[in-house]
Amino acid sequence: MSSSGSIFKNARFEATSSSEIVSVVGTCIGCLVFGTVLPLFAGSSFIGLGKFIQALGAFSILLFILHIKQYSAQSGTFAGECPYCGTPTLPNFPLRVESPYVSTGMDCHKCHNRILLKNRKFYRLDPPNHLDRRFTGTKEGIGLVRTGIVVSCFLPIAFVIGIFSGIFTFSLLGFFTPIVLCLGISLAMQLRGVWFCLQTPDCNLGRQWIVATAWLQGISLVLIVLQAILREASWLNLPIGGVIFAGQLTFLTYLVMLATFLKRPDLASNFRELRLDSIIIFVGTSAINLGLPFLRDYEIQLLILLGLQGAACLRRYLRELKLLKWHLDKITTGQSA
Repeated sequence: MSSSGSIFKNARFEATSSSEIVSVVGTCIGCLVFGTVLPLFAGSSFIGLGKFIQALGAFSILLFILHIKQYSAQSGTFAGECPYCGTPTLPNFPLRVESPYVSTGMDCHKCHNRILLKNRKFYRLDPPNHLDRRFTGTKEGIGLVRTGIVVSCFLPIAFVIGIFSGIFTFSLLGFFTPIVLCLGISLAMQLRGVWFCLQTPDCNLGRQWIVATAWLQGISLVLIVLQAILREASWLNLPIGGVIFAGQLTFLTYLVMLATFLKRPDLASNFRELRLDSIIIFVGTSAINLGLPFLRDYEIQLLILLGLQGAACLRRYLRELKLLKWHLDKITTGQSA
């Protein structure tokens, strides 16, 4: 990061209202109270709706507690001129930050160069030197991992195909085959992508995390094939989910390290948040599958909420992988980032 000519002195910071925490907490408590009172005044037919609103309030409070840092930090918008092309940031392109002292970034809407914000000033985000071949394998690997994840998004379609094929063939093999193929292809592509990351020349950054990811995804692939052979081995569902989760967690840890090294603190922060969200989703679904007594009345409601959070988490994950690959493309082609 260069220090001369890259700081734009008159970047303006406008803090937002500090009442965000009060509004978030108030909304969560309101959901809990409304969900409790609704069945009392509206009749027993609203018990299910009341439980859903209660679960929504409790789930929101849990997420708030785990993400308290982003609410407690000072937030606002920056405005100023691009340190590359001098274009003023337009009113509809504000940069929202958790804190004026935490590094984050944005892309200029005109020249599309990356701007780093730190200590209330704009910096150019110059790429590290001598990295022309160093991240070629990682770039290709991240692209393959992302493609593999997209393949897994077709799992609901494979599930429907499995139902119909199972009905028509009157066998469980027809039900499981499309699902196993979809999961198997997805994990195989991700495993190959992780292997590409290992082939990057002269780069030992996070190598132990990549090796661990490769082993875990390989084990998950073996477990899925084993479940397909045994057909009714439902007891393998939790181990398969746990191993796949552990593999994603190790890969996210590597992505945090990589984004930090590449001077993309904004991406590193987003990958940390995705890692936390993945832990919440896995722990929540595991607790429900284990049938813990205090969750029995709210199983369906919590599964819906965890499913919605999982869909949002998946969408953000694909977006961050695309941004990181785009950044590596610019580095390996020798362009300025």
